[in-house]
Amino acid sequence: MIGAAEAPDAAEAQEEMLDGLAVLAAALTAGALPVVQTQHRVVGTDTCHFLAPATLVADVDAGGKLLVTSARLILVAGGVKTWPWHQVAEVTRADRDLLVTLRGLPPVRLRMNSYEHALVACALTQRLIAARTTGPRDEDGPS
Repeated sequence: MIGAAEAPDAAEAQEEMLDGLAVLAAALTAGALPVVQTQHRVVGTDTCHFLAPATLVADVDAGGKLLVTSARLILVAGGVKTWPWHQVAEVTRADRDLLVTLRGLPPVRLRMNSYEHALVACALTQRLIAARTTGPRDEDGPS
């Protein structure tokens, strides 16, 4: 581990990553996808599984919220951008960013505020994408 006196920024980032990994481990062992109660109108009839601050990297002036639902990935930041799961080929993580690979469209890079949010959002999106390709699912709601 990096000592705080040696490199305070690196030590802080390392501690944040460890905290995020602990939250991710708890989320993964929980079994069913979490359900986040929200009255945000963009969710509609979807089940919301995750909600956190995020920014579209290509448009850094538009900070907003990322919502991961049973049917799509939604970014509310100045306007609303949605990517239904059938359009999302893959979601990976690089530091605090989510890299969203889309079918037939340019990729999207979303910046999360913390490693915790990036780790959990990435794991949930990967699970929803995998469930879509393996057939119907009970716990995740409609596709």
